Amino acid sequence: MISDELKGFIKRENARLNDKFFDGRGDGNERLLAAMVKLSEEVGELSDEALARCRLQRAGKMAKRNDETFAEELSDVLITVLLVAEVAGLDYEPVLRAKIAKINSRSDYGLPA
Repeated sequence: MISDELKGFIKRENARLNDKFFDGRGDGNERLLAAMVKLSEEVGELSDEALARCRLQRAGKMAKRNDETFAEELSDVLITVLLVAEVAGLDYEPVLRAKIAKINSRSDYGLPA
């Protein structure tokens, strides 16, 4: 489901961030909290992009926004979610597959579970 290239990037980025910010010695709770705070930051930036996309931002902020910046912020959120899972040591892929099957089974999509 998640490509090997993306999984490899997440593992390398997690190691790089651990070395950069924790000298490789951050405990799991501290690293998880930092990853969650970063996720909140990235979601806030994506929210700013959504407001601009809907023309609900002041003109100065809207001038800097476009489809590419929206996609970049969305990518930041997706990467950071995967980093949170990596820091937490989660094997998220089987759970993700199960969640998709559960949603498909209760939806009107007519898709197989």
